[in-house]
Amino acid sequence: RKEACAWHPEYGSWMVEGTPRMPFGGFVRDLRRVELSMRLRRKRILSALQQDEIAPTVTAFPLMGTKDFTDPPSEAGGNASESAYSSDALINPHPRFGTLTANIRKRRGEKVNIKVPLFMDSETNKGRVQDEEGEEVIRASGLEWYCPKKEMIHMDAMCFGMGMCCVQVTFQCRDIFESRHLYDQLAVLTPIMLSLSAATPILKGHLADTDVRWATIAASVDDRTMQERGLDVCNVKNSGHTQWMAGGGARPLPKSRYESISCYICNCKQGQEPTSSLDKYNDVHCPIDEASYATLRAGGIDEPLARHISHLFVRDPLVIFSERVHIPDTTSTDHFENIQSTNWQTVRWKPPPPPGRGG
Repeated sequence: RKEACAWHPEYGSWMVEGTPRMPFGGFVRDLRRVELSMRLRRKRILSALQQDEIAPTVTAFPLMGTKDFTDPPSEAGGNASESAYSSDALINPHPRFGTLTANIRKRRGEKVNIKVPLFMDSETNKGRVQDEEGEEVIRASGLEWYCPKKEMIHMDAMCFGMGMCCVQVTFQCRDIFESRHLYDQLAVLTPIMLSLSAATPILKGHLADTDVRWATIAASVDDRTMQERGLDVCNVKNSGHTQWMAGGGARPLPKSRYESISCYICNCKQGQEPTSSLDKYNDVHCPIDEASYATLRAGGIDEPLARHISHLFVRDPLVIFSERVHIPDTTSTDHFENIQSTNWQTVRWKPPPPPGRGG
C-alpha cells in the first residue's frame, strides 16, 4: 500500500498539520506504517523549504513573545489579540483563527492572562527588570497557588497556547459502546502521557518551573467571564453585557474550555454492578446546561452520556460562518460540532458524522 499524506491549516501562520491521507488499519502490520508515514510527512515538508530553513519539531517556540522573534520583524498587537508581546501576523490568515482569537477576548471581557511560574536559581534575575512587587494567584487545572509577580512568566495572547504543537491520535471504534469504554480508559492514561511527553521548559525566553504545555494552552483560550471564574460574582455592571451568553455569563465554571475531562461516560451494564457504576468516579463538579440535558434525556439518551453532552453546552460557540447558521439539525451535525470542536479536553468523544459525510 502506497503511503500518502494530507495537510491542514493550523492556528499559527508558521504551523502546518500533517495527517495520513487514509487511517491506519487495526492490524499489527499497521504499526510498522506509523513511522514510515511520519518520515514521509517530514520529507514532504523539507522539500518545500529553502536551503537555510528548517522545520523544528518542538512544542513551543522558546523565544515567542521576546523582542524581534519573527522574520520579517512584526509589531506587537492587532485587532484580534491586542497583545503587548505578539503580533496578529502570527495568526493564520484563515478567518476562523483571527475570529477565534478576538471572540475569546471579547467574551472574557479582557485579554487572556497566562501566568507560569519562573524557574528560580542563582542566575535567574541577572539582567531582568524587576519592577513588579507583591504576589498574584496562579490558577491552573483546578489548582491555585500564590507566586511573587517578579517570579512569573506573563503572556497575553492565544498564540502562546494555540501556537504550540503536539501529536493527536484518533481511534475509530466498532460501535458507540466500545467508543465510550475506550474514552474512559484513555482519560485515565492522559496524565501519564502528558508527563512522559513533557517538552516545554522554556516560555517567552525564560526557563519555566513547569515542563508541560497544558496550563499555558488552557489559559490562552479561557473565555470565561469574571463571574464564571468566581472573581466578580456581585458586580452588576456585567449583567447587561453577559445576558446573551450561555448561563447569562454568570454560571460558575471551574475550568477553562481547554482542560481535563469532567466526567466518565461508559455505561457498562447500565451501572447495575458496583464495580461498573460511574457514581463513585464522577466525583468532580460538572456543570451542565439543564435544557440540553432535559432534551437528551427525553430523547432516550442515558444519564452519563446526557450529562457529558450537556456539559459541553455550558460554553458558547466561538465561530460560525453566516452560511452555516440556518441549516437543519436533522441532516447536519454542524451546530453540534461547532460547540464540540471548541471544547478542548484531554479526550474527545466524537460521534460519527451523518451518512454520506465521511470522516
